[in-house]
Amino acid sequence: MSDPTGPGRLREERAPSPAALASLIRTRAFRRAVAFFIGIGVPALTGLWLHQSGALLLGVVAALMFSFADEEGPLTRRLLALGQIAAGMTVGGAVGWALGHYGPVFWVLFVSGALAAAWLNRSGKTPHIGARIAVMALAITAGTQAVSLTEALFGAGALAVVVVVRLVDHAIFGPLPPSSLSPRRSAPESDALWARYAIAYAAAAAIGLWVGTWFDPQHAIWVAITSLVVMQPDDRSNYRRIFERVIGTIVGVAAAFVLTQLVRSLPLTVAALLITAAALPHHIPLRYWLHTAAIALLVLLTYDLASRAVGAPPELAPALFTERLVDVLIGCALAFAATELAFPWRELRERVGNGQRPG
Repeated sequence: MSDPTGPGRLREERAPSPAALASLIRTRAFRRAVAFFIGIGVPALTGLWLHQSGALLLGVVAALMFSFADEEGPLTRRLLALGQIAAGMTVGGAVGWALGHYGPVFWVLFVSGALAAAWLNRSGKTPHIGARIAVMALAITAGTQAVSLTEALFGAGALAVVVVVRLVDHAIFGPLPPSSLSPRRSAPESDALWARYAIAYAAAAAIGLWVGTWFDPQHAIWVAITSLVVMQPDDRSNYRRIFERVIGTIVGVAAAFVLTQLVRSLPLTVAALLITAAALPHHIPLRYWLHTAAIALLVLLTYDLASRAVGAPPELAPALFTERLVDVLIGCALAFAATELAFPWRELRERVGNGQRPG
């Protein structure tokens, strides 16, 4: 006679029920993980299959930005958010391509765009991100060689994949549920404080890009992106975000070094990239360091796949890891200095001590 309390019974009790699995699949976390997995995985695998290095890089970066452009609620709201980011990327990329270099006109447009991105925080997350993406695209295309037709098609293809994934997701599950995490954000209390924040934000980005062109021209945008992403109008969290971005970058770079330098298996690298892509939309509110680590890991794994796509040796140059870390450290240092100018710590401490809402 079998023992009803034996290992078989325990395994049966621990197995999730079909209802539990169905409930998990419908959650926001699972749906967004699948969207990132497919949205980033398709251009990465396609570029690797077609041996297109530059197209693979551009496709993955574009898919990453498109995948983050999402909003809870009905399909129209989700597609509108995606459209704003796609428009920002298209306009910024086209202007940067037309300029072709970091001349005086570029710097005027870059600083103006960064000022607008900071100010648009007043209108919500999506308008700000759309303007921020436009500024990034402007800097990337102006500072690189001409984008080929194949690379442009990969960018458009990444957008098409994200749209299809979102349409299918909505057809199966309906509106995207809101996040269960709603951290309260403070904001500048007056136009003068908003202007001070916008000026500091644009200055940090511009100085970061200028320093990057002098220190690491090939990856100069990494410095500027760090400042653009870290600095928010929530002065209470900026210092924490800066610290966590440094820690997360160190962790992500170390993980990428182990995977690409010591474990040179292509299937394992592809699996690591796909798993990282699925993990990207999580942890931002409470574990920003882990989100940053995933971003650093994904970027470096993408560089590794891009090098393999053209038959390069399966090992990234060690300098790439150092450059990524140094560029992020410089960007964080500039973001810290700009935060001090926009929201002086001593002034913030005094206002909190007086019972006023931080701004």
